[in-house]
Amino acid sequence: MGWSCSQVAGEVMEKLQDNAYKETGYQNIYKYKDKLFMFEINHKKEYPDGSIVGKVSKILINPQTKQQVVKRAGSFKINGKTGEIKGGYGIKELRYK
Repeated sequence: MGWSCSQVAGEVMEKLQDNAYKETGYQNIYKYKDKLFMFEINHKKEYPDGSIVGKVSKILINPQTKQQVVKRAGSFKINGKTGEIKGGYGIKELRYK
């Protein structure tokens, strides 16, 4: 069984991925207030209005091991009808970079 979203939400997600790639070289990692964040989409649930829902995580460096640590920071939603983004630690701003 597949997963789908509305055309509007899909176009917004493509813009987020394109801008993240231009900024960091990765489609789901972006900078916000001089920190690195990562977003992931929830592919397990389909929404009737075609919305996209996902989570945002902050990428930290463990000072003792110098390795990256990912810590959950919040969530976001792209409205399937309007393309409006709610939530997400700078993900709204990423749309317009």
